[in-house]
Amino acid sequence: MTAAYTDGKTVRVIFKCRACKHAWAHEYVTYIKRNAVSFYRRGESEMIESYQDGKQCPKCGVRRGITSNDVQGTYNADVKCDGRCHRATLRLCMWWRASR
Repeated sequence: MTAAYTDGKTVRVIFKCRACKHAWAHEYVTYIKRNAVSFYRRGESEMIESYQDGKQCPKCGVRRGITSNDVQGTYNADVKCDGRCHRATLRLCMWWRASR
């Protein structure tokens, strides 16, 4: 299934290190130019593209074997975010999807 992206859409991407199994996530804004879709987030002084966040595991420092997936789901303000959200490693957010 391919996600439909629109310019300026907020997307959450989950990264996972195959070496140490550490998972981390960032939220990005989509930028579309011609047929290419890029994900950017604001850093301290610059815009950071998603591939930069996936270059190296922040826990073990490995530079290979890092996977990433965008989260498929719809944010629902009525569902309280808890540890399950922050520790999520799957692409499909069950709490968001169930709350549609």
